[in-house]
Amino acid sequence: MTIRGGVADVLATMNAGNMLMVYGGGLHHVHTPGDRFPRLFQPINATLEEINIVDYKLSLGTVGGERDFRHRVKEDLQNRRDRHCPK
Repeated sequence: MTIRGGVADVLATMNAGNMLMVYGGGLHHVHTPGDRFPRLFQPINATLEEINIVDYKLSLGTVGGERDFRHRVKEDLQNRRDRHCPK
């Protein structure tokens, strides 16, 4: 899973609320690319994290412009993905 910069654009417009991060352990065992139908009733491993948007934005800091904010968001979310994704 790669982190795209568009999430930073959405966060930049939000000044309240929470976001739910879902870190998945992969879904290829449920629906392999090229398969016609998914395999039903397969276990899915995921970790959930609820993050307050205002606190999250403050933790990233306000130094720099929009481009720096996008870079910090992508870098932070990649680090969180690596820490929280089920193996």
